[in-house]
Amino acid sequence: MSLTAEQVFDHYKKSRMTSIHLQTFADTQTLFESVMRRVAHDELPYDQRMGLQSFYATSEYAVAWQALEEIRDAVLKSLEVLRTQGVIRHSLDAKIQITFTKDFKEFAKISNLFTTLSGQTVCDFLKEYFIVSQVELLDKLTAGMSSPMPGLHILASKAAGAKCPRCWQWQIECRGENVCNRCAKVLKR
Repeated sequence: MSLTAEQVFDHYKKSRMTSIHLQTFADTQTLFESVMRRVAHDELPYDQRMGLQSFYATSEYAVAWQALEEIRDAVLKSLEVLRTQGVIRHSLDAKIQITFTKDFKEFAKISNLFTTLSGQTVCDFLKEYFIVSQVELLDKLTAGMSSPMPGLHILASKAAGAKCPRCWQWQIECRGENVCNRCAKVLKR
């Protein structure tokens, strides 16, 4: 991957002096302000722009991401238990079931963060964030769930269905050649 990044950077920036790997990262605050200025003159109505600015500027946003990181840590520990038991070999072989109870203090903030998702469901987002094939959000506790923190209950198991040979995601519904629906759409192009 590093070689590919270097080649792309060579093509993109002809007058470079050093390797891309020696470059510094962009200042995210400056980048955010630039995006907000651009959005300010584009298609979003004023009230939505202000809602975005206030949401991202508050510590509530940071607290929500911190809570998501803690949930991810708990999920990764559950996956490691399955891996040591020989149930799964990779995180994509897993299915995660999550239940939040009233004891989970950051639920409202995480829910607020989830409302900012566009173009994907909460389960799809969590599937990508945890790097697993399947995620289910359950209303009730089920047998075997662990509680790594108050109000959070997790059950990790082997994913159901067939493994897509292209993306390695486990899917219950597969189209011809056993590829998942997402890969089938990509291959049609």
